[in-house]
Amino acid sequence: MIKTTVHRVLVPVTLDDQGKSAIRRALQIHEKFQTNITFLYVVPDESVITDWFRPVKKQSNLREHRRQFKAFVTDEFDGKFPSFVRLKVRAGSITKCVVRLLNHIRYDLVILNKKLEQSPKSESTWTNGIKLIVGEALCPVLTYDGDEKPFDFKTIMFPVDIFQPHKHKLAWAVRLAKVFNAKVHVVSALKANLDEEESRISKKMKYIRFTLEEAGISTVSTLLREDSGKQLCDLIPEFIDETNPDLTLIMTHQENIFDFNYIGRLASEVLLKTKAPVFSITPKKETIVATLRQ
Repeated sequence: MIKTTVHRVLVPVTLDDQGKSAIRRALQIHEKFQTNITFLYVVPDESVITDWFRPVKKQSNLREHRRQFKAFVTDEFDGKFPSFVRLKVRAGSITKCVVRLLNHIRYDLVILNKKLEQSPKSESTWTNGIKLIVGEALCPVLTYDGDEKPFDFKTIMFPVDIFQPHKHKLAWAVRLAKVFNAKVHVVSALKANLDEEESRISKKMKYIRFTLEEAGISTVSTLLREDSGKQLCDLIPEFIDETNPDLTLIMTHQENIFDFNYIGRLASEVLLKTKAPVFSITPKKETIVATLRQ
């Protein structure tokens, strides 16, 4: 049975407006799933002198960072620190600290604000960091574009790739659609010279819609045409921005399952180019085996 529970959530924050946004989004997920949330605050590394020769000063600085962090989070909960929240303070880069935690602690979901790092230099680094975190995570990663639009997912986009197993993504689509009372929009693209009714992708889309509707979920579908040199990985992000769904589901690792940090071209394009929130699902062992058999 595919696990689609969300109990433990990891959310990196900064002590600014984008950090407040991340806290609010995490609270919205908590209200739907009754989660335990770990907020992560990453501070700069200490100088070599402080790190090696002034351990008391180092610990004092860490305590002060934690005090400021707790006050910042508490303020977002009207002055009362909630029992379902845990705080972690680490030194280094956000990306490395998130990946390190994911390698040592089992989380069910990571929430990433794509605008968490706002300076031009750190923004580029953070963009690459998001791709690395999504590639490393063994749990789903929910990314959003830093806006104030709440996580009220009424329309969920479900891109379909003929070469990609869909079992885990379908299970999550059912779970999320039921939790948020959402409609699922199934979308894919077909080569210009192929007949729609006889195509494998059309049959796969019909099966996905049938499974969703059997679970009591309303669906619609769109089959785009690959023409003018545009392929699936070009058409899907454009279609997502045109239709503006509340959430898009993607599966990572679909193109190169032997490089487990590689998230695939379609996933990368959707993740970084679309404005709507993206729910990235990492294939588990049985998904990878299914890909090998295709």
